[in-house]
Amino acid sequence: MGRRRVWIRVSCLLIAVVGLSGCAILDPPPTVSFGWTPSDPLARAAVQFNDLSTDSGFLGGGGVTSWSWDFGDSGTSTAMSPTHEYQRSGTYTVRLTVKDSSGNEATMSKSITIRSSLDGVWSGVLDDGGFPLSLTLFVQHSATGGIGGMGDFGGLSLAIMSASLTGSQVTFVFAGSRVLSGTLDFSERGISGTWSVGGAIGFGWNVQLQN
Repeated sequence: MGRRRVWIRVSCLLIAVVGLSGCAILDPPPTVSFGWTPSDPLARAAVQFNDLSTDSGFLGGGGVTSWSWDFGDSGTSTAMSPTHEYQRSGTYTVRLTVKDSSGNEATMSKSITIRSSLDGVWSGVLDDGGFPLSLTLFVQHSATGGIGGMGDFGGLSLAIMSASLTGSQVTFVFAGSRVLSGTLDFSERGISGTWSVGGAIGFGWNVQLQN
């Protein structure tokens, strides 16, 4: 270790004598870069962040030795390529700082947009004002945007034939022209809306996501 420090100092001195820019030529800072998958991620689903940084190090040696991630939602990591889950949709600033074996560091920031998700188990009550009926939805919301699953209406199981999420507006279509339309609340953990059969509004209902 001592020899390396002496060599760096002597090399810097020689470079300075011939009019070059010193140690920065021999030991430049890392070039920081990163990406993530999937490219269009959902809330409450794992996002894989991948470090793509490079470092030439001292005369081609060295390399990146530490990573500091800030995911923009108070989450952090020191792993090289961590995974992270955002609990709500929105646009976040992700910042990665890397450091090489000589202590040089570099930082890059990127914006990531997280889409709302319906994935999970939703449970609540379907109520016509006098005869409440338990309601549970088992929803699979894929990273590619597909939404499917099943609904249990007081023991009656119905497949989700189609579904959509546009902004905060949610629509589930079940067999028999049964439609559940509602609004995703600010926390993205609750939905309130109406239940209809064949286009006629039947019941008001409220459902909450259960983890």
